[in-house]
Amino acid sequence: MRYSFKEDGQNLLVLLSLAGLIFGFGLGSFGLLDPDEPFYSLTAKEMLANHDLSTPRLFGHPQFEKPILFYWVICLCFKIFGISEFASRLGPLVAGIATVVITYLWGVVLFRNRRIAFVSAVVLASAAEFVVVSRIVLTDVYLCLFVTAALFCFSLGYENQKIRKTAWFFVFVACALGFLTKGPIGVIFPGMGILAYLSFNRETALIRQFPWVLGLIAFAVIGLSWYALMAARYGVGFLEHFFVHENVRRFFFAEHKSHDKFYLYPGALLVGFFPWGAFLAASLFYGFRRAFGQRPGIFHKPLLFLSLFFIPTFFFLTFAKSKLLSYILP
Repeated sequence: MRYSFKEDGQNLLVLLSLAGLIFGFGLGSFGLLDPDEPFYSLTAKEMLANHDLSTPRLFGHPQFEKPILFYWVICLCFKIFGISEFASRLGPLVAGIATVVITYLWGVVLFRNRRIAFVSAVVLASAAEFVVVSRIVLTDVYLCLFVTAALFCFSLGYENQKIRKTAWFFVFVACALGFLTKGPIGVIFPGMGILAYLSFNRETALIRQFPWVLGLIAFAVIGLSWYALMAARYGVGFLEHFFVHENVRRFFFAEHKSHDKFYLYPGALLVGFFPWGAFLAASLFYGFRRAFGQRPGIFHKPLLFLSLFFIPTFFFLTFAKSKLLSYILP
């Protein structure tokens, strides 16, 4: 399907208006919600007050619970619009709208059907959990944006050989931004989906077509340079705290023990997709059935790719001991 400026432009304009209205209405009309919104907002405020945009600070001390990108977004909004609840939440709103737009474009690439793409984007823009995280100060909507962007860029290159190198270069860029937003999970999620799809489809030879040299250079510059700066400034203690305590340890030990239930994420999907949750079970059954073939050896490739992203990431999150409702967002 070729790009149609008129038709796709109209659809995107409707989606931008819809998402902007849903995510933006009354955005600054209520106070920051404990504990996360004050945590991120105050950190960004102190970074500006200290004239140091490289080190997240809280109550005068460096804190490395999350990487730097989300704080930079909040700082930029504070500089432009002043320090307020509205400015704190503007970054997540923009990320939510961008994810809706990419979902539409990804649907066009995957299914070559604008109606499927448009309905998919509308479902996302109106799903309860996505609306909530696009209106509050949390990192998860940015992780969701960059994971979605990485998968979209992979699909774009997979379906269009002429632009494959360029599209797959931006897989590295999106993963680097995800890594700078929430650490290794920004690479693990899209990486698991892409590798599972190519392996199942017996197309692992395509891995050689990724622009590894330029891609890894871009990943290092975008995704690793801040970590290197912090390690040089604060020593190996920074690396140990962030990668071991904030990532590896959280996988094996529950930060919130009351949330460590096997049914948390199935329930989160069901409730989080309200009002569309009523169709969730039927949609997954239909999608998996078509993805893995109604007849032996016959697969629906777009649904296969989506399924092989969904299944390993869902079980990865389920087996992780630290669970929060927002973690399921990507």
